Amino acid sequence: MTKKKILLFVLLFSITSVLITCKKKGCTDSKATNYCSKCKSDAASCVYDASIQDYVGTWNVAASCGATAYSMTISASGSTLTFTKLRSCFVVTGSVSGGTLTIPSQSLTMSTSCAGVPMTVSGSGTLSGSGGNFNSLQLTYTTKDNSGNPISCSCTCTK
Repeated sequence: MTKKKILLFVLLFSITSVLITCKKKGCTDSKATNYCSKCKSDAASCVYDASIQDYVGTWNVAASCGATAYSMTISASGSTLTFTKLRSCFVVTGSVSGGTLTIPSQSLTMSTSCAGVPMTVSGSGTLSGSGGNFNSLQLTYTTKDNSGNPISCSCTCTK
């Protein structure tokens, strides 16, 4: 009788374990950084790392520093990004490392649509979105006005 109880307990424990394992939820997309190969159903919890190519494209920009809405184009070469028409006036370069965008301090290359004194710019940015579709870019940067006073800007950019 004791052997039967032990066998029944082991059988019930095994069946319960299998049923619980089959219901495990998590990220079932193998392209995500938190992919779970043992998960049987998706819990809408997948996390994706942005690549430099996720920054590339034309972005609609709304800035906090008085500029009217405009669009800018971001292109990539290796690990360097080039921003054209940032604040409607200049070309800036930046780089991506580990998902973080960095715009190092640099002298601006003015486009023909802008006139004024040479300026410098520096800043950073982050991409966001869902399902690996990065369609929002938050940029913060600092530059100076024609009198040399610092201007801090925050931009929300959307594709």
